[in-house]
Amino acid sequence: MRKTVTDAFKEMHEYYDKGYTPRVKTRKGCLKCSLRDICLPQLTKKVSVRTYINRRPPLERSELLDEIDKDNDSIRFYNLGNNYHNKVEHYGTKVTNDLEDTLIF
Repeated sequence: MRKTVTDAFKEMHEYYDKGYTPRVKTRKGCLKCSLRDICLPQLTKKVSVRTYINRRPPLERSELLDEIDKDNDSIRFYNLGNNYHNKVEHYGTKVTNDLEDTLIF
């Protein structure tokens, strides 16, 4: 019994070190298990953990701006697309460089 427990702990530590979460092996007993709300075996059948985590809605720009201290923090929004002049919007402590101006080192 001691060896079985020791082997299980070693395996768990190896998974943790690799950042790997093994898939749940569902059985009939899962429906009566006291941990079913934590384990959620039905979830692993449908989506990966990464997909589940990424479902969180992104923060709105206004929420991010409300969180920063504009006297000490700095945040930039990078807009993708063809609108070159409005690609970077900066809020907070540091001023952005004018991308059209001359850059001197």
